[in-house]
Amino acid sequence: MRVVLNEFQKGYALTDGELCACLYDYGARVLLDAKEPVESELPEPINVWLTGASGKGDFEFLDSLGEYETTKTSIWACNERTRRGDIVIVYCTSPRSYLHSIWRAVIKGLI
Repeated sequence: MRVVLNEFQKGYALTDGELCACLYDYGARVLLDAKEPVESELPEPINVWLTGASGKGDFEFLDSLGEYETTKTSIWACNERTRRGDIVIVYCTSPRSYLHSIWRAVIKGLI
């Protein structure tokens, strides 16, 4: 699988970050279970998770949330034990150092 992903990355001239975005954002959206639509009502949260954002493009992404239809939902790194409906608190690291937003998990955590 590593070889196939490497060939895909080279074939489309993707950076490491772009390949990760493709796999964890687009790929995860494609693989969502059709029986569990994102638009349906979320179950009551079981857990609350903290996840960080750093200066590696995360700030720009977070600042653009909600401006476009494509940024109303997103795949974001979180604990693999995250369950649908859980609360996810996104905090920004230095130089911002503050709690940015509170999200709801619409799918279970990915490994």
